[in-house]
Order: sequence, then C-alpha cells, then structure tokens
Amino acid sequence: MKKKYLFAGLFSLIFLITACDDNPSGAGSSVIPATDAVTSKTLETDSLPFTFEIIQKSVVKSGLEYFLLGRHNNEEAVGIIKFSGFPDTLANATVISADIVLFPSNYSLGDNSSFGISVHRITSSWSVVSPGNAWVNGPIYNKTAEGSFSGAIIDTQAVYIPLSTTLVKDWLYYASDVSKANFNQGVTLIAKSNSNCTRLFYSMDNDDYTDNSKDPYLRIIKELNGKRDTLLVAPEEDSYYAFSKNFSTSNSDDFVMQSGVSYRTKLKFDVSRIPQHAHISNATLTLTLNSAESIIGNNSTDSLGTTAFQYNSAGAVTGEYNIIGYPAIENGNKVYVINFTLFVQGWINKWTNEGMEIFHLGELYSLDQLSFYSNKHFDVSKRPKIKVTYLTLPN
Repeated sequence: MKKKYLFAGLFSLIFLITACDDNPSGAGSSVIPATDAVTSKTLETDSLPFTFEIIQKSVVKSGLEYFLLGRHNNEEAVGIIKFSGFPDTLANATVISADIVLFPSNYSLGDNSSFGISVHRITSSWSVVSPGNAWVNGPIYNKTAEGSFSGAIIDTQAVYIPLSTTLVKDWLYYASDVSKANFNQGVTLIAKSNSNCTRLFYSMDNDDYTDNSKDPYLRIIKELNGKRDTLLVAPEEDSYYAFSKNFSTSNSDDFVMQSGVSYRTKLKFDVSRIPQHAHISNATLTLTLNSAESIIGNNSTDSLGTTAFQYNSAGAVTGEYNIIGYPAIENGNKVYVINFTLFVQGWINKWTNEGMEIFHLGELYSLDQLSFYSNKHFDVSKRPKIKVTYLTLPN
C-alpha cells in the first residue's frame, strides 16, 4: 500500500515540474494560455532589409591629443598652429634662429622617407573648432614658405622645422603692441608636392605625457642688449584639417570609412517584421573587410565604431549610443562582428529609426580608408550577414 502512495506522489511531482518547465511540454502548454506563451524567433539576413549610404560628418578637432600632417595618395592633412605668450619687451630683440619642434607618435601612412612639409604664415583669423572652414575659404596664408622640413622621421626623435627669423621677429613686435596682437594668426603646415606620407604628432592637449614633454613648442634663440638666450613658447592652439581630392560617395559597391576626412557608412534597417512588444535577445551584423580596397597605416587602431542617435520631436539629438566592433579571421578573411542588440531594441520600442553609422575607430587620428563588402557584391559569402533573435512576450 505504501508503494502505491509513493508512486502516486512521485507521479504528481513529475507532472508539476513538467508543467512549470521554461520550455513547456504538451502538458505544460495545455495549462498556459496561448497569449501568455514566450516564443523565440530568429531573422536572418534576407528577412531584415537595409539601405546604406556614405555620409560625411563634421567632426570638431579641437582638444584632440594628436594632429595629422602630410599627404598620402588623394588624402591630405593640413596642420594649423598658433604660438602666443611672447613677452612684450622683445620688440627690439634680434632673432638669431627659430624652430617649430614637433614630437611624432608611432602612426604613419605611406613612404616615411618622403615626408615633407612647408610652413606658411596665416593672414586671416581662424577657429580651432572648425579650422577647415577658414582653410578652404582662403586664401588665409601666404604662398611663400616661411620654413620647411623633408626627410624620414624616427618615432622617438623630435622634428625641428626651421622657421623664418623675419616671421618670428614680427610676432615679437606684435606682442609689444596691443593694437597689433591680432596680426599673429600662426602658421599652417602643408605637405610638399613630392610627399607621399602622413604622420601623427602629439598636440598641446595630449594626455600621454602629463609633464608636457611631448607638446609642440617654438624655440627661439634671440639676442637683446648684447645678451643671447633661448626662449621657448607654447602653442595657444593647434589643430588640423583633412580633406580628399577625389573621394566619391556615389556608385560605391562597398561600405567605406575614410578617416581624417570622416566619411562614414550609414545603415538603416527595416525592423517592421519584429513585433513592437518583442525582447531582442541578440542582434549581430558581420562585415568582411575588402583588403584590396583598404589602406591602413602602421600602428593604426584595428577596430570599428558604430553609433546611433536618439532625436526629440524637433529633430535635435538627445542621446548618442556607441558600440565597438573588433576584428577576427574567418576563412582567411578579416571580419567584424558588431553586436547591435541595443540599437534594434531601441528602434522597435521608441527610438526614431535613423539607422546607425559605422566608422573607423581611429577616424580622428589617421587617414586610413577601410572598405567592406556590401550587399551588392557578387560573392554572397562576403556580403554582410545579419542575425536577429528575439522573444515574443506575452500580450
């Protein structure tokens, strides 16, 4: 008799466990209303249509830790730097020599031995917030060079660019007269025509060296009243402006990211097939690098950034969300798997779906160009792959 009761008790316990399982069996499903069931679904690439376009972003380069100088192929970076803080008592000093001293970082693109720049006096006012506006709307500089440098650069050694003593003498004179202070607009550093190299240099805002040992400066050897000494002057501001001579955003079959110039690829996904009450458990985008069309410099960062924006009713940005994608090797190709679960969840809930922008994580510190196979590529295996898994929640 006891065995019968024990068997009956075990049977009841098993029934209860089965009914409460996370993945209901037939018995469990029979006691759970269909509207309260949680189901999992996965959408593959063809079930989540998207469009893409290449856009250019306006990126403020003030306060950056580095600035770019030089040219490589069709891309160029022009440096702009202004020195201030000259004593107002040196109007009568004789300038024996002067140099702009720069400290290179380890990033380079192109033939290092061909690096060459010329220095020109700026003749119009400019803003470090948007130096390119002044540069392209010129002329803001004299065509006659006030100094130049050519030759290979060693990462650990400072670069000394000889500067016209006449120019520096003018700066000392301007400092002695308040009414002429605005005449000192600094200099621009432009790649020479035979240069095919871009280098990265530490700016006045670098955080790598808190002792300012890598900050650029102006070195002046002067003589006044028979006394010769050296004057070191720090920049008031520095920045760079990058541009491309023939970069085209039309008829591109690739997703393209051009650093320095800040071109990005914007993807907009059609998420209408996902129920609005769904919970996104995982969403990934896999991109394959087109190595033949990519140009990546030495010691460049190897990651991608993605960003999505949230807007208010007036169209102003109220939030920015960022994700990083890291590379891996798959079947001999470099691929990036970007987990954009957060973005998809936002789009189906309440975000304005303006898609996401993909960019090179080093877009402010390099002139690299990264190209990825798009959905137009003939080789299906190299096209972008999308996988979204979601749970449909109870009504």
